[in-house]
Amino acid sequence: MKKNRFYVINETNNTFEIHENFRIILPILWNRNGEFRIIPIPILQNIVDLLIMYRATKGNRIYPKTIIMWSQGIPISNQAGRALFSE
Repeated sequence: MKKNRFYVINETNNTFEIHENFRIILPILWNRNGEFRIIPIPILQNIVDLLIMYRATKGNRIYPKTIIMWSQGIPISNQAGRALFSE
């Protein structure tokens, strides 16, 4: 779900996979069982750059598995997360 300034995901696992058609460069607000973290733009930009590099190659290509881990996020308070989640 895309909010005004964040892309919001609800994922209960410790990882979230980004697929090869990913092009959004908005910070991700990750809700995991009521806890919130923000995945910053530089992490997402690295993923997009990697995917662009693989798209530029010719022939048969296997896209890398691009995973964001919960530990890569910046923890924010539940109150702030709920406020951003409901924007």
